[in-house]
Formats: sequence, structure tokens, C-alpha cells
Amino acid sequence: MTTPVVMCGGVHLPLADRIGRGGEGEVYAVADGSGRAVKIYLKPDAARETKVRAIIAGDLANACSNVTFPLEIVRHPDGRFAGFTMRQVAGHQPIHELITTASRREHFPKADYRFLVHVALNVARIVASAHAAGVVIGDINGSGFLVSQRGTVTLIDADSFQVGAHRCPVGMAEFTPPELQGVAFGTIDRTPDHDAFGLAIILFQILALGRHPFAGVARGKAIQIDQAIVKGLFAYSLLRTVRATPPPAALRLDDLPRAIRLLLERAFAGRGYARPTAAEWVEALGALAKSLTPCPNRSDHHVVAERGPCPWCRIERETGRPIFVCGMNTSDGRRVARPFSLCSDAAEAIQHAKRHAGEAVMPMWSRPPASPGMSARKALATIDGRIGQLPPSLRALQLGAGVVDKFMSRNDAAQRVASRILDEWRSRLGVWDIAKLIGQLRGDAEQLDRLHVNRSAVVARATAHFVQETAIGIMAHATLDVARIPGIGAALRAHLVTNGITNAAAVSRPALAAVGGIGEARIVLLLFWREAVAVRAEQSARSSGQANALASAEAAVAHREQQLEHRIKIMLADLEAKVARVRKAVWLVDRNVEAALAVQDQAAADVAYLGLADHVPRDIFATNSLKQPPVKAKSKGGKKRPAKTCPRCGSAMVKRWGQSTQGVATLFLGCRAYPKCKGTRPVRAKGGTP
Repeated sequence: MTTPVVMCGGVHLPLADRIGRGGEGEVYAVADGSGRAVKIYLKPDAARETKVRAIIAGDLANACSNVTFPLEIVRHPDGRFAGFTMRQVAGHQPIHELITTASRREHFPKADYRFLVHVALNVARIVASAHAAGVVIGDINGSGFLVSQRGTVTLIDADSFQVGAHRCPVGMAEFTPPELQGVAFGTIDRTPDHDAFGLAIILFQILALGRHPFAGVARGKAIQIDQAIVKGLFAYSLLRTVRATPPPAALRLDDLPRAIRLLLERAFAGRGYARPTAAEWVEALGALAKSLTPCPNRSDHHVVAERGPCPWCRIERETGRPIFVCGMNTSDGRRVARPFSLCSDAAEAIQHAKRHAGEAVMPMWSRPPASPGMSARKALATIDGRIGQLPPSLRALQLGAGVVDKFMSRNDAAQRVASRILDEWRSRLGVWDIAKLIGQLRGDAEQLDRLHVNRSAVVARATAHFVQETAIGIMAHATLDVARIPGIGAALRAHLVTNGITNAAAVSRPALAAVGGIGEARIVLLLFWREAVAVRAEQSARSSGQANALASAEAAVAHREQQLEHRIKIMLADLEAKVARVRKAVWLVDRNVEAALAVQDQAAADVAYLGLADHVPRDIFATNSLKQPPVKAKSKGGKKRPAKTCPRCGSAMVKRWGQSTQGVATLFLGCRAYPKCKGTRPVRAKGGTP
């Protein structure tokens, strides 16, 4: 490829490699270290030269530093107009590489939602500065804005802007307002209001991760985006009824703050509604950037505190794919939290208690090994002497079914009795109370840990709740009888007041529909009025009482932390004392337990001596052949009802405490034979059945 030869100010301009090419011309870097680039037109003409001269004469490059306005005229060696110099943009990517998830992973791997909002704010600032300089951009689209890794934004192709009488001859249908669809752009004068539509489109795409506001799921026959724009089918609208809905797994409009929602509704509502200016977007996006708080479940999810559950978690569940890749999951035990000694102490105390005083704790006194009993020896002696020389695993073949069943039944019964007596012994030691205490301690410790990790999010949500409640009170003072709403006359306002809709807080689509006879157009007008009042009310609430609300929320969180810390300290001391008593008691001989274990050990020794343990494998907790007689329990009415038995082995059930998935201690019925049998039943709820 041959590098063109051009002159600037009568001096040869050295060019480096080509860095861009479009339908109008090619862009080369200037190889003099000035940080400039040159755009050379493929078909230069007098009209282009006149427009470039007007831009340079207006000193627009200094007025809008983030726009690549022409700096100097560039000519061919023969004096013909060739193009212009401009500031070179390096290390940037087109904005469409940022807003879609797949390309964002490749080009902006560290970008999270805060980064996207920051970029959207910078886009709005650039458009606002261009409008302030008297320029209409005209062709707003996703290729004209370039983004750096720091989130700075540069607007290119400035020579196509409308400057004075020099019109913008190009545009893309997906970013063109409905009144200009199908119009020859070179024949009309664009206005900042036309730019406002394209700006709202690209800001929506940034906030909604590449979704187009008019690319919804249409009811009936699918239509193209340009036709959807003409028909006003803003699929995400919450105020208007349109024949389209948002696509699945998409950001919803109610996931955004009210001020942003209202600007989007105004931008896409059609004629009769003033589209938001770039300056309005700067204010609203600045507030959005300040309101973002971390999601409790993922460090790379940032959400609006006032909007409730995290929309990114919802979308990831629906799609099964991560949206952002710069963070980590913090919803499980791998949470990265700052060290907190009390929670660590609680975790260590729980592990110590489960190890030394858990539900499977056993006596620690010495148990002499049992040898085969006389009955087992006699049973083996009755068989031919040569059989006695066989290995134990083959002895059962000659014993007979009756002898095998006798010793196996005795072994089963001994294990059941020993398990029951051990459970009674553990109950006397207070093991079940310790299990309940562990569940309560774990729940409080996890709640305290969450407060420490998500303190800023908790405070932000509490503050947002205060703002919303205060705003509702302010809206109640915006009465309909004195309101000035375009298109809503005094008679209709009086009719609404008569039907109980007296102020902005009472206005809603269901309430208006219940009145009847209003019509969709006037319902939309009233809803727009309500949203505008609500935005002003929230701003007033933030300016007047947010500082006090923030301090109150901080104090409430601190008070809750103190309550939890106090409870945890009391439970730690109680748990330590209970575990100490158990650790001491397990060394003290209990005659009933000792006798039951001796019978169990003797039965096990007999089974092993006769070779029955391996030859006749039996799960005594999976059969009902040796059910314990059910214990009679009295109901509230005084009548006796059978106690619940284990669904697996038929043994009696005892009340025990466990931990639910939310870390809360829950009561349930567990088998007495635990841990050998893990059968459970739910506890009967009042007025229901388990």
C-alpha cells in the first residue's frame, strides 16, 4: 500500500501507517510525534472543504476537547483539497465492543456495571458539550463513540456534524427519531431534539447491555426496528401500553432509578413529549453512578439500592452465563470478608463443640474387648470338627438358618437397645441443647458477618427506603385540583378527585382504569405527571433529609451489630460451659450405658466369631422386622396417639435441632439410632400435618 503525499501549511506532512478506513476516506497517523492523525477524503469536493473551514474557524476543537474536530486543512502537492488533521485517538475501542457481553469479555475484561454507567455519563457529557457549542451531531450511533480502558470517551467523524448551515447528510435508521425515518438527511436541518432520540438509544444500550429499546417481542407479526420506532413500540415502557414486551433475560425498566426511567419514557413516547436533553442525562446518570452499591452475592454486580433484588443475578440465573467476569461469587463460604475476631471465635467454638459434644459423642471410659460367649462356642462345637478348621467366612454355611437368625437377631436387638440408651444418656448430658445452641450461634454469627461485609449496601438500602417513604409524603401534597397537566382539564381533574384520586401518590394505572371513561391517551398523560412529581419529590427528600437518614441508617446498623455481638458473646460463654460439662461427663461411668454397650460388644463378638458379620450382611436400620414398640404420646385432647416412628428402621423418634439452608436453627424429629440411621421426619406444624 502506497502512503499518500500531503501538505499542511505548505510543508510536507510525514504519514505513518493507515489506522482507519470508512466510506468517505482513510485515516493515517502523522509520523512527527504531534499526536495527530490525517483524514484524506476519497472524493474531496468544494462543499466538504467549505464545511471543514467553518469548523476550524469556529475553534470547535478547543470548545469540545473529546471530539475529533478538524484542526488544519491538508492538501495534495498540486494544491487540491485533500482532507484535514485532527487529534489521534489511540487505545480506544468502538462503544459497541463494550455494551455486549461477549465482546466486553474480550475488549474490556475488567468492566463492571459501574464502568458502564461511567461511560454512559461521559457520552452524555460529550453530547452536551457539542450542543453547548452550537453543533448538532446528527449521525449518533455505536461506531462514532470510542472508549478507552479508563472509561474516557471520544467522539469521532466530527466532519459529518451539522455546523451552521452545513447539514449532516448521513444517519442510521436504528438511531433516527420517528419523524425522520425515511427522510433524505441532506435535505433537512437537524435539531438537538433529534440528537436527543439517538442519545437516548445509545444510553439505553449501554445501561441494558446492548439491548435496543425497540427490539422487543412484538405481539403478532414481527416488525423491523425502524418500523417499531415509527409506531412507538418502546418494548420496555411502564407507562404506556404497547404491542411489544422486553425479550427474555433482559434488564427491566423498573430495575433502574425513577429519574432514569422517566427520561427514557419521555425520549421514546413520541410527539407531544419533550425529549430529555443531554444536560438532563448528565444529571440523572451522575446520580445513578453515586447510588450503585455492591450486590451481596457477587462482587462484580453493582445495583441501585432502591430497586431491590439484583437484576444481574436474575439474568444470570435465566441465561446460565455470567454477565461480568471481573469479580467472584461471594454467596458461599468463600466470601472475601475483612477479618472479624468474634465471628472467627464463633466458628472455632462451633467446630470444637461438634467435635467434643456433638450428637454422636461416645463414652470415654475404658471398654474391655469382648470375647465369644459360651452360646456361640457351643453353636460352633455342634458342627463337625473339621468345619471348625474352616475360615470364619465359611462357618455360617454349616450353622443353619435358625442359628444364624438367632445370633443376628440378638446382635440387632443389642444394637438397638444400646443406641436408645446412648441417646438417653446424651440427652441427659445436654447434647441436644448444645446442637440447638450451635444452630442459633451460627445463624447470629452469619448475620453479623453479612452486616460487616455488606454494611454499605445495608445502609444504602435503608437510606433509599427513607427517601421513598418521604417522597410519597411529598407526592401526597401535590393535589390534582390545582395541578397543571397539559391535556387534562379542570372537569376531568374534578372527576378524578370525586373518585378518590386526589393527589400524585394516588395516581396509578389500575386506579385510573377503575374510574372509567378516561381513555388511554389521558391515562398516559396522568402517569407522566405522577412520575415527574415523584422524581422531584425524591430529589427533595434527598436534599432535605438524606444526611439525617444516612446517619439514622448507620446508627441502626451499628445498634444491630451491637445486639448480635452481645448475643454471640453470651452464647459463646454458654456453649463453652455446656461443652465443658459434657467433656467431663463422658469420662464418668454410667452403669446402664456400660451394661448396654457390654451386651452390644458381646453380641458383635459372637457374630464375628461365627463368621456372620460378612456372610449375612444386614442393615438393621433399613428393615421393620424388629420394630420397637411405639411409645404412646398424648395429644392435646387427652387421647393417646402413637408416637412417630422412623421411616427407615422403625425406631422411636426424638426431637433434634438442625440448620436450614439460611443458617437458622430448625426443629425436626430424628431417629434414636443416629448416626447409624439417619431417618428424619418434620415436626408437626400447628393446624397441619408433618
